[in-house]
Amino acid sequence: IGNEENKINISKEISSVLTLSALNTNSQVGLLCFSDQKELFIQSKKGQAHGYKIIKNLYELQQKSTKTSISSMVNFYLNTVKKKSLVVLISDFIDNNYYKSLRSLSKKHDVVCLHIYDDYEISIPKLGIIQLEEKENNFKKWINTSSKNFQMLTKNLFTTKPQELKKEMHSIGINYLKINSRENYIKNLIKLFKYRKNRWKIF
Repeated sequence: IGNEENKINISKEISSVLTLSALNTNSQVGLLCFSDQKELFIQSKKGQAHGYKIIKNLYELQQKSTKTSISSMVNFYLNTVKKKSLVVLISDFIDNNYYKSLRSLSKKHDVVCLHIYDDYEISIPKLGIIQLEEKENNFKKWINTSSKNFQMLTKNLFTTKPQELKKEMHSIGINYLKINSRENYIKNLIKLFKYRKNRWKIF
């Protein structure tokens, strides 16, 4: 449901923007791309050549797995990066049982969560019976999009759960921003980091 490719592309774009921003402040920057396994990891360094290496590798990345495990990603990061860092986690957060891992991450690092979504996900039309593809587990299924069960399921997944995620993030001191993959995100992203600069913790 929603445009997965569009969410991936906007995530790459935001990652590139943040990389270039780090270069402009002479900060170290690294990259970790994760599915349910490590797809790409580049250690943090300074310098333009390093920054452009990150962007090049990001756009050339061919993902090995279509599955998601935020907890596995957090565990890898905590075991690999010991120095306290600013961690910008970009995801659609369509996963389960990862709150505990994010709490552990926030205790060791300064964390910002950027929640990427597609507006089609929160306003799915009643189209009757259509075939949906579940890419993570590689299967297709005919679904009645007009049924109450389907509408309740999608409301829980794309409306209720993100609201719970935002509340949880704020409760443990993680900055959270929801970004529509079809809209210009620059203004809200700047606003978030201005709040951070002024040591505000609620957005």
